[in-house]
Amino acid sequence: MQHYSVMLRLGGSLSHVIPKPDVTAPEIMVLRAIHGADAVVDIKPTRMDKTSHRAERERLENVYGQPGPSGKPGFGAKAIVDLFGPAAMGGRLPVSLPEDAPAEPVEGEDEGERTAA
Repeated sequence: MQHYSVMLRLGGSLSHVIPKPDVTAPEIMVLRAIHGADAVVDIKPTRMDKTSHRAERERLENVYGQPGPSGKPGFGAKAIVDLFGPAAMGGRLPVSLPEDAPAEPVEGEDEGERTAA
């Protein structure tokens, strides 16, 4: 899994920003679901490792999926299921963020062959 160094805007607030030096792509997705789509900024790839999807899912559930004070599942637990499906389904997690992926070629275009509009 690709790891990143990021700045997290707690609750999306510009006045409450903390560094998170070692987060994975799935963790960034969970943080965005919890704090807002634009809450994770200054995303910089740091390292790649061979963390299994299962181990990362368990880590995310331990960190973000704990029940709230009422004993009911918290927002993080819901975000994990919404993003990656139920744990029993054994779904794969993203290894890197979509924006890290190389650009897909446009259908019908050969490399180096672009038409002017």
